[in-house]
Amino acid sequence: MLGNVAAEWLAFLVPAVAVWFGWRSLFEEKMYAVWVLDFVFAYALGIGFKYYAIVQMWGLSPGKGLVAALKADALSLIAWQVGMYGLMALVQFGRHPRLGSQRAGEFGRVLFRHAGRHGHGFPDQLPGELLAYRIRHQGADVGRP
Repeated sequence: MLGNVAAEWLAFLVPAVAVWFGWRSLFEEKMYAVWVLDFVFAYALGIGFKYYAIVQMWGLSPGKGLVAALKADALSLIAWQVGMYGLMALVQFGRHPRLGSQRAGEFGRVLFRHAGRHGHGFPDQLPGELLAYRIRHQGADVGRP
């Protein structure tokens, strides 16, 4: 979530960033380009946090630590983001069938939708977490010495 918030503020303060991520070239709407930016930030921060935890706990080299962090958290991060963006798309397209609409509405509605996105992300993340748990506990080594 921290990556999503940072990316949203970056796109708001520096709109050129949205252009770099496809606004006006790949996507007609800025919202879609910012979703790509959100994903990149959230994924990078998620793997980064996992990397520093794993390297310090297991004393791995930087390369092995990165591989272990990717094995430990990549699937659950992707599942979380897909679930969150899937619900955001359903809400956005249901609320504004004309895909180009970016009317935000009052603050309460925006806050409610944001809370709903995070509630939807967990069930989508759960299969990835369970798979990672099974891999870790069936003797599959994720880089631990």
